[in-house]
Amino acid sequence: PADFYFPWIEGGVAAHIIAPGGTYRPFKATTRSEAASMVASYLVQTELALNTKIEGKLSTYPSLATWYGAEGDSVLRYFEDREDLKASDAPEVAYLVYHHVIQGSDRDGDLYLDLGATLSRAQAVAFILRAKGVDAPPSLSP
Repeated sequence: PADFYFPWIEGGVAAHIIAPGGTYRPFKATTRSEAASMVASYLVQTELALNTKIEGKLSTYPSLATWYGAEGDSVLRYFEDREDLKASDAPEVAYLVYHHVIQGSDRDGDLYLDLGATLSRAQAVAFILRAKGVDAPPSLSP
């Protein structure tokens, strides 16, 4: 509690963005998957609070899981390493790809998610700024 970052981490736990239980480990490197989970949690909660549904390309859905079941595969199909994605992370990652927060890494013309890789500072800034650009669900955008 004496550390300068404590209120922000506790705020993230209170907002259900960071999992409770004392496992955050603020000085450990963050993987792209971990960052995706936190950012997607925030964006999904925001969309549901504002719109009571997830806006997809084909329809609207009552939850992220329902959206993912209907549209997730079509969003992730472009990534060569999509089979490496843990089932528990797939809905959040697909949601961020759909909203252009995660764009993948291009290697020889193929796209990769590289979710086990850690974020560089530049990648973290890009990730945050792209997430910040998703300020309203598509149906509420002008």
